[in-house]
Amino acid sequence: MNLFSRKKGAVKGSADADRDTSHFSLPPPNLLLGISPQATKPNEDVESALIKRLESNGHGKCDACGVTINGDMRHSLSSRGNWYNVCSMCYYPTHLDKIPFYDEGNIIYFPNMSQARLNAFLRGLWVVQFFANTDPENEEMRDVAETLSDLERTLEHVVKVTVNIAKAPSDTGIYASTLHLLQDHEYAQRHKYFGGFRWLPSKDMYEKEIPFWAQNDYKNLHYEQMASNITKFMEEYTPSFRIKE
Repeated sequence: MNLFSRKKGAVKGSADADRDTSHFSLPPPNLLLGISPQATKPNEDVESALIKRLESNGHGKCDACGVTINGDMRHSLSSRGNWYNVCSMCYYPTHLDKIPFYDEGNIIYFPNMSQARLNAFLRGLWVVQFFANTDPENEEMRDVAETLSDLERTLEHVVKVTVNIAKAPSDTGIYASTLHLLQDHEYAQRHKYFGGFRWLPSKDMYEKEIPFWAQNDYKNLHYEQMASNITKFMEEYTPSFRIKE
């Protein structure tokens, strides 16, 4: 079995997958909301091959969002007949019933952003806040952190929009329970019902990982680059937003 190659002409991408995965030869995995009883389980050969691939270059990368992960952070994910190493932020949306019950986060209706891109944004937000807290004298970093806090509140507002306007619950457990009730043929078509929904994890769940991400993925991030990236991000998803001067 070749776990890490795909023939030309295969279907690429999806509405729920981040396409910026140049580090990996396969199309990005689909992170559609799901539950573990319906997920394909890896056998020993698959698991061994995935671990070997992750360890071949020291720290590996999540094949969905590109963040650095180690063996303790790695999860195996099957998507479209292929196997991937993914971080927990990309694994849990597809295995909602595996999320620790004490910190389930929320489900939001956010169809204009993929789950992988949302995860990357949240991670960047938390890391910038981490940098600002560890270097309180850095005014530029503090300004960026304050701006990002405004964006964080925007996402919190999306939770209210999901409930009040989309008329959908935001409780992660409700979605997990609903998916359990679907017949196999209904589950296979769940994108028709849940394609625009994303998992919004809580920061508390990832407090231990944030310093690791800061060290391995964000240590060379400069203020000017962060400000530019924030502006580009919000021009796409919130056109009226402008970063603080």
